[in-house]
Amino acid sequence: MTGLRRFPAGDPVPAVTEAAATGQVAAVFADIRATLGMPIVNLVWRHLAVRPGALAWTWAMLAPLYRSGAIAGEAAALRERLIAPPIERWPAAAFRAVGLSDADGAAIGHVLRAYDRGNANNLVAFSALLAQLDGRQPAGTPRIATAEPLAAPLPSLLDLEAVDAATADLALRLNGFGQVEEGPILASLYRHLAHWPGYLALAWTLLAPMEGRGELVAVAARTRDAADAAAPALLGGMPDAPPRVDDEDRAYARAGLELFARSGIARMTAIGRLLLAAQPAEA
Repeated sequence: MTGLRRFPAGDPVPAVTEAAATGQVAAVFADIRATLGMPIVNLVWRHLAVRPGALAWTWAMLAPLYRSGAIAGEAAALRERLIAPPIERWPAAAFRAVGLSDADGAAIGHVLRAYDRGNANNLVAFSALLAQLDGRQPAGTPRIATAEPLAAPLPSLLDLEAVDAATADLALRLNGFGQVEEGPILASLYRHLAHWPGYLALAWTLLAPMEGRGELVAVAARTRDAADAAAPALLGGMPDAPPRVDDEDRAYARAGLELFARSGIARMTAIGRLLLAAQPAEA
C-alpha cells in the first residue's frame, strides 16, 4: 500500500469539526460530550452534523437511552462478551524499546479507553435506531449501567498528510484491517495514535497476523451481530412521540448510521478491545 493520498487532509467523510461547530450543532455536540462523559465527539456525530436536522433528530431519538444508562449497560455487556482471539499483554519493556515513556503509555491508554467506550456505546445505539427504522418491535429489558466521565482531553486529531510518510502509511495499513472491502472511513483512533509512531508499529505486530488469518473480519462481524441482538431491548426507551424530521434529513441520518454502524464502528469496537487488552499492566 503506497497511496498516502487516499484520504484528504482532515476528516475523510463530510464532517463538522468540533472547533467549527456553531449554533444548534455546537449545542448538540456539548450535550453529547456531557451526556456520554466523553472528551470528544466521535466522527459519526460530526458526519451527521453536515445536516443539522439529521444530527438533531438522531440525538433526540437516542439521548433518552444514553441518559437512562441503557446504552452504557448494553455496551458494557457487548464488550464483556466480545469473542476475540486471546491476547497477551505487551511488557512495559516493549513500550520502552520503541521509545514510549510511562507518560506516553498512560496517554495511549486514555485514548484507547475513550474509544472503547465511545465506539461500543455508539454501535449499540445506532443499531437500535436502525432497528427502529426497520420496524422491529421492542423485546426484553435493557441492562442499565453508569460510567465515570472520561474528562481528560485527548491529543489533537492529526491529519495524516501532516505527519511523516512512514507514520501515515502505517496508519493507513492498520485502517484496512478488519475490512471486507475498502470503505471511505478513516478511523479517527489511528489519527490520534499517530502521535506515537512506535505504538503504531507495535499495533501492527499484534494485528497483522490476525488479519492474515481472517480473525479481525470475523470478530468484527460477531461484534456487529451482538449489537443487532441487543437492539430490541433498547427500542422501548425511545421517545413515544418522535421529533419531526424532513425526509432528506432522515435519509441522510440513516445512510450515515448504516455506513458507520455496519462497517467502521463494529470493526473498530473489536480492534480497540484487542489493543486495550494488549496494554501493559502499568499503562
